[in-house]
Amino acid sequence: MKYYETHKVEDGITRIESLQTGEYMYLIEGTDRAILIDTGMGLGNIKEYVDGLTRLPYDVVLSHGHIDHLGGSFLYPCVYMNHKDIPVFKEHSDKDKRDKSLQNILRVHSFPEDDYAPVKEIEILPLENGHLFDLGGLTIEAIKAPGHTPGSMCFLLREKRILFTGDACNTFTFLFLEGSLPIQEYQKTVGILLDRGDEYDRVLLSHGTPVVPKTIIQDVYDCCTDIMEGNVDDVPYNFMGVEALIAKKIGPEGARVDGKLGNIVYRKDNIFS
Repeated sequence: MKYYETHKVEDGITRIESLQTGEYMYLIEGTDRAILIDTGMGLGNIKEYVDGLTRLPYDVVLSHGHIDHLGGSFLYPCVYMNHKDIPVFKEHSDKDKRDKSLQNILRVHSFPEDDYAPVKEIEILPLENGHLFDLGGLTIEAIKAPGHTPGSMCFLLREKRILFTGDACNTFTFLFLEGSLPIQEYQKTVGILLDRGDEYDRVLLSHGTPVVPKTIIQDVYDCCTDIMEGNVDDVPYNFMGVEALIAKKIGPEGARVDGKLGNIVYRKDNIFS
């Protein structure tokens, strides 16, 4: 079964799409080294696939510890991740949790067991705010972005002026999950990304529309304000049995009906610190 497909964003940047579950991973190549951002759900062999895309040695970094980003990690001896997400990583490494997630996402019971990345002990290397990866001609900076999870990270590709946000800030930002920060705290994270807006021109996401304009960051910041002020549509939303609210009304394709990009899914009991 074919599990992955590549799309060239531009020279040095390849988007890897998981064909079964829809999340994106990114391979960034300099002249000396490369980086793989996230490893998907763990269906198929992402290591074997990426090894076929580049001859460069590469590091693996995780934007956060959720199951649809860490699944292929176990094919590597070590990965970089913010240590605040280690409890999340351990919880989401559970095979039963992965199988339940796949059932909910794909409405199927299982794939051939050999197609799963086997869960095993690996080394988690520390990924802190400001960590730099020199790829040779390209530099990746890790930026802390707590909210979706306590240890969520974004990645700034300085020379190409691109911000990779993982799930930290996107068109449908999940802030209703256990461990998600309150809206009031999360807005501080988005404010930091806004303050650095003169360093990037585009934002690359891990779900949905892969490349979006930087205005998405302002949209999400404003959405936080609207939630705190009660200026919201509060569309009911259910995710794997968890009840939440979509802050701004969306159309059939999931985009905001008012034409703005950033949206937030949240709980009423998780607004203020």
